[in-house]
Amino acid sequence: MNIGTRWRAGAEAPHSLPDAVIDGIREVEAALDDADAQVAMWTLTWLEGRPYATLDDGTVVTIDAAGGTEIRSEADGEAAAEEDDDLFPA
Repeated sequence: MNIGTRWRAGAEAPHSLPDAVIDGIREVEAALDDADAQVAMWTLTWLEGRPYATLDDGTVVTIDAAGGTEIRSEADGEAAAEEDDDLFPA
């Protein structure tokens, strides 16, 4: 993993990001309420050559294997992990 940079929501995204990720970031930012948009920050990391832009609230924008935009919430992943735990009780 390689940490790229941080920037404030609404500011220009790093030029190194593919257009699909920038479009996803703008989509997420458009859904933020004014208070969140004023303070939210993005963190860009690179994992195995793929960019992951993570908003402070846990929203992740990346590209899928086909090159399309993938937007997900880390909270969604945590919920899925908890459901998996129910399948295999301790």
